[in-house]
Amino acid sequence: MPNRKAQTSQSELTFLKRRINRLKKMASRYKTAASLQSILFRVSELANHCPTMERFYQELAPLVQQFPGTENCYVALYNPAEERFDFPFFLDQQDPRPHIDAERLMAGCTGYVYRHGQPLCVDSQGLAALVEQGEVQRLGHPAQAWLGVPLKQQDTVVGVLVLQSYQIGFRYSDAQREFLTFIGQHLTTAMARLTQREQTERLIEHRTQALSRANKALQAEVAQRRRAERLQGALLEITEITASGRDINSFYRAIHSVLRHLLYADNCFVALLAPDNQWLTFPYFEAGDALEAPVTRPLGDGLTERVMAAQRPVRLSRETIEAAYRDGSLGQNVDRCLIDLQDWMGAPLLIEGEIRGVLAVFSQHPHYGYDDKDLELLGFVSQHISTAIERRQALEQRVRYREELERKVTERTREMHAMNVDLQRQIQQRRKAENRLRHDALHDALTGLPNRALLLNRLDQALKHIKRHANERFALLFIDLDRFKLVNDSLGHLAGDLLLETIARRLGECIRDNDTLARLGGDEFVILLDSIRNRQHVEEVSERILERVRQPLQLEGKEFFPGASIGIALADPHHNASPQSLLRDADAALYHAKSAGRGGLQFFDRKMHAEAVADLTREAQFRQALSQREITVHYQPVMDLDQQQVVGMEALARWHHPQLGELTPDQFLPWACHSGAVAELDRYVLEQVCRDYPHLRSKIGRHGWVHVNLDLTHLRSSSKLEQLEQCIESLSMPKAQLALEFSERDLLVDQRTLHEGLNRLQRLGVKLGLDDFGTGYSALTLLPQLPLDFVKVDKGYSHKSTHCERHRAVLESLVALSAELGFVLSAEGIEQPGQHQLLKGLGCRWGQGYLFNSPQALAKETASESG
Repeated sequence: MPNRKAQTSQSELTFLKRRINRLKKMASRYKTAASLQSILFRVSELANHCPTMERFYQELAPLVQQFPGTENCYVALYNPAEERFDFPFFLDQQDPRPHIDAERLMAGCTGYVYRHGQPLCVDSQGLAALVEQGEVQRLGHPAQAWLGVPLKQQDTVVGVLVLQSYQIGFRYSDAQREFLTFIGQHLTTAMARLTQREQTERLIEHRTQALSRANKALQAEVAQRRRAERLQGALLEITEITASGRDINSFYRAIHSVLRHLLYADNCFVALLAPDNQWLTFPYFEAGDALEAPVTRPLGDGLTERVMAAQRPVRLSRETIEAAYRDGSLGQNVDRCLIDLQDWMGAPLLIEGEIRGVLAVFSQHPHYGYDDKDLELLGFVSQHISTAIERRQALEQRVRYREELERKVTERTREMHAMNVDLQRQIQQRRKAENRLRHDALHDALTGLPNRALLLNRLDQALKHIKRHANERFALLFIDLDRFKLVNDSLGHLAGDLLLETIARRLGECIRDNDTLARLGGDEFVILLDSIRNRQHVEEVSERILERVRQPLQLEGKEFFPGASIGIALADPHHNASPQSLLRDADAALYHAKSAGRGGLQFFDRKMHAEAVADLTREAQFRQALSQREITVHYQPVMDLDQQQVVGMEALARWHHPQLGELTPDQFLPWACHSGAVAELDRYVLEQVCRDYPHLRSKIGRHGWVHVNLDLTHLRSSSKLEQLEQCIESLSMPKAQLALEFSERDLLVDQRTLHEGLNRLQRLGVKLGLDDFGTGYSALTLLPQLPLDFVKVDKGYSHKSTHCERHRAVLESLVALSAELGFVLSAEGIEQPGQHQLLKGLGCRWGQGYLFNSPQALAKETASESG
């Protein structure tokens, strides 16, 4: 018994130790999660409040270093204009800030993420595999783990945010990837916000400079007005002195006092002609105690005589006076009392129409001189002094001068008032511009609805609200218009804009004032339904929205029936959701709604997220399969139905997936399109056809064709069309035996672009054809407009023609049309002899299907010989 009890106690002790260890691990994970949450919250605050990117990076550095595996972190921004990478943020334990040219950096892991626009998370083995595949080159000290995410602004990659570790055996986790993605999103947010702020500040600075220039002009006007006012006051005072009737000596002293207020006139004298016009008298002379007043003297060659001879005000500088003394134009002994002159001015006194004297001022101080304005002012004052004898004329002149001066003051006052009004208007315009900039930063330019930034802000507020009020709920509706691309391609972008504005109004009619309707871009709208009751309530609102959207409208004079699909994500306060994750969930639900047939709605569940992740995995696997040449090409013969001879071979791609088995294009083309590799796939097939051509020629002869299916994406982009042309020109096989097929489902593009692209391909000498005719939206009237050599009728017509008169009638019409337009009509999907006979009897020349042969790969030995 004691042994059994001891064993039991030992087991319980072991169990308790394990339980404690698990609790410690859980506590560690919770502590790490709490630390990460704190770091991410601080990053969000920095992105919204840092005044500059430099400050953002300074504050970001210690935060990044708090999280394990982030000791080596940098931001690489690509400048397309200068074709170089900038590193505004760089932390690395091994390498200094790189100074490598952009072409080499673009070949590394950083350039890989920038080119593909997708995150990259690899360890040392994954990095070595990328190097071996030629995807990247090693740059700098070799990393043991590498994680990079693209920085995007409006779906455009502007740079890369990277973490790397030199610790052996280290790998980055999903939490670190999400952490880096979060920082990248807020980094781009900070960049966009600061860019907008810089633009606003530049506008404000421009307006401020304009206001500053206007203010300087106004100050100059004010200074001029003050000077005019001072002059006015002086002249009024002179007029009052003239009319005062005081004695002559007092008159001269008062005039001198007035002159002191207008210019530097400490030294002043008045010289008058005697009645006999032979002598000069000096009734007033003021030069301090240093100089004595000159005595009466006869006329000579002095300074006063020069003014009288000139009959106008004269200004003489020190240099001019000394030069005049040297050349003899001024007498040496005439003005002996005026010594050491720095500057001298004199103005004639005109009395009763004759020059009867001179008013003069002079300076002996080296820092005081006169200019032309002072000379003009002295002449003006001398005229008023001259009118002292003619009082009546002086009074009349004063009245006229006052009236003129008042008019000028009124005009200047009116101009200043108008300038003040203009300044107020400019200030109001600047305020309106600032308000408009703030509005435009948060609203869609076309519809005026909130944009993604404002929606994310309100989503964040709604999530915080339901966390505080556990009984509250809200739903996020992701709405995508059906066939919007058809409107843009067929009716033009103006009609597309009108459709978007109309749909925006209709959606606004279906929601409450406390709900939020936003446009994310293109034909994508999002509605935040606040304070919902239950799931049924959300479904009723969504059905009402779909019904309202389906109402017809007029576009370019044609009636159009729009439609929409809705993906719905319900917010739960018990789940740690974010605005971005809610948008992602609603988008995933929308994808399933459109896949189910469009025009419907779908609620998000966790399976959808798993499927989206699986699709991303398939897309990456397809790209890898394409780069590793794991895509094979099978061939199916095209038969002459009358002669039962092979006239062509159609190349069909196959992917041998390691888990899903052999996949046809119908299965893997969606992944190729989503990953952007469909054009690369087409060129891949063309190159393989060229390698297989020696064997194919033995089957089709010298006049048969090799058919290759191409996606219409080659014709939508001039660069991709040029790449396709270069690929075709590089093929060594005869171009006349190469037939390119485009599916009718893809023809809904701009017709001008379609015609130009087909004509350019036709000039290369290849054959052109239309595949899957009868499955798309094109009309028979489109056939005469396209340079086609053949048309392939969809297999549905082959199957239904044996028992459906309508399908037989369509085939008969196509046979007749082919004879008129000169193209060959070919039928697909022939599986029974009766179908063969019927199609041959109707006049269909070519056909293919399992009745003749299924798509097969070339024999290995043949393929190796041709390769």
